[in-house]
Amino acid sequence: MTRFLKRSIIGSFFLALALLFVSCTGKTDTKDDGDKIYNSITKSCKLYNSFEGKDFISDGIGEASLIDVTDGDTASFKLTSGTTVRIRFYGIDTPESTGGVEKWGKSASKFTDKMLKSANKWVLEASTTPASVDSYGERYLGYIWYFDEKLNQYMNVNLQIVENGYSKNNCVNNPSYIYYSYFKDAEDFAKNKPLHLWDSNAEDPNFDNTAKEVTLKDLNENIGDYYNSEKDTGSKVRFTAALKSVSGSNTYTFKAASVIDGKEYTFNVYAGYQSSGIPDYLKVGNEYMMTGFIQKYSGSYQISGLTYVPLEEGGDYITLTKQAKYVTFNSSISNNGYYTKKTLFKELKITEAKIENGYVLYTGNAVSVNDSTLTSTFTIKALNTNNLTDVSGNVGKTIKTAGYQNETGIIEVLNYSDIIIK
Repeated sequence: MTRFLKRSIIGSFFLALALLFVSCTGKTDTKDDGDKIYNSITKSCKLYNSFEGKDFISDGIGEASLIDVTDGDTASFKLTSGTTVRIRFYGIDTPESTGGVEKWGKSASKFTDKMLKSANKWVLEASTTPASVDSYGERYLGYIWYFDEKLNQYMNVNLQIVENGYSKNNCVNNPSYIYYSYFKDAEDFAKNKPLHLWDSNAEDPNFDNTAKEVTLKDLNENIGDYYNSEKDTGSKVRFTAALKSVSGSNTYTFKAASVIDGKEYTFNVYAGYQSSGIPDYLKVGNEYMMTGFIQKYSGSYQISGLTYVPLEEGGDYITLTKQAKYVTFNSSISNNGYYTKKTLFKELKITEAKIENGYVLYTGNAVSVNDSTLTSTFTIKALNTNNLTDVSGNVGKTIKTAGYQNETGIIEVLNYSDIIIK
């Protein structure tokens, strides 16, 4: 037997053995839970810095327990001291999945959630010592390490997110960055596969960019048609509604409302952070056509991912359809920039009161909360649910209420009990 033939036989034997090993165990750099998770580069990056007995905030590293995952690059933890912190993952930036909604955003969030919740030990390593916060002043910047029991080592989830193509490497031009070479290799790997956001032809199973035309009645009565609880993902929807109120907690959450078949339906709309420009554009009382994604936040449904571009209208863009659709008469509500001159007024002073065709009609004058020089005359209409026969005695009194302005300019209040007269 020639030397070449011997080498060929030996080579074929080891190749077959390698193939048999892979077929039995799977790729050594992946876990397969319905979707491959690549770990080779992440496994090679070790947590060398000592963390036992140290505090994350003062020492820049320390143990913590996971509270919750917000999205692909943000999570909340409880330190050993008892302090609760929110961590913005340093060196990465996954697509949006909360205030805004982008392709691969929800998938990145689910990936991070899966990785972090697979562990029972976590270490937070700050980007600086002591730990520093981001530009919002609310979140600490750092690396998240979770302990993988099967591999018997801590894994850097920031790096793993890049390796699996859910984020770019945000420190590509900074060789002094402590884990620079690992993150560069991880991004190169994800690009070359390509994985997720690097694959322009890939379909994101948690993102559908086709908007469904709905009403708030549809969303209230058939939410299961628009939100998949099993996948924790919601549809993209387009609807028209007035903004009835805004949250007082600076979360930029509006309550949208529509009256359909004599009944009011409401739904929360999250407008994102102030930097998006949306909260400055949206005004309580106005009616808009809006397009966004159904999400579940703190146990309640909301619509987020709105798109606003100055001078752009129609399609996915927020579009004003009617000014002063919903009008409020209440001097105790302060002007906080969310109301226009034509939607928020002080109590209406009644100049005329009568009952007509089963409705109570009040006419009077009200002064704008935003502009004391603006006084307008309104007629308020409400169904006579109290079976009143005479309301003339209310002339000269004031009304605190809110209602929808119809095409003739009359303010319709759904229930007479919603009118407070003093």
